[in-house]
Amino acid sequence: MANSDDREELITVEKVALGMTKPVMKGGIPISALAIIFAFSAELVLFGFLFFKNPFFGLVGLPLYGMARIRARVEERFIELMAAAARTRWFNRARRRWGATTLSPLRFRKSKVWR
Repeated sequence: MANSDDREELITVEKVALGMTKPVMKGGIPISALAIIFAFSAELVLFGFLFFKNPFFGLVGLPLYGMARIRARVEERFIELMAAAARTRWFNRARRRWGATTLSPLRFRKSKVWR
């Protein structure tokens, strides 16, 4: 049976491991989320200015930043988790066929066997 010293050491190791996996943050959200929001806002500014002569379409990024910041308070790695969910759950041919999710490092090729 483990004594209390072993449990305290285990908790310390887990905190260190969590700190090592934390993504780089800027403005309270991960840089990957900030880049996505910035790119989306810049595209909307260009779209709004070219077609409607109104550059304020880019203000859509402010609510997106707020939602990302709220989400980052709960889980800092939410962008990586969403990417993993996209690879396993959202675009998975095996789920439609077998009703289960899998992750494969190889891209699926269309073949006549799986039709």
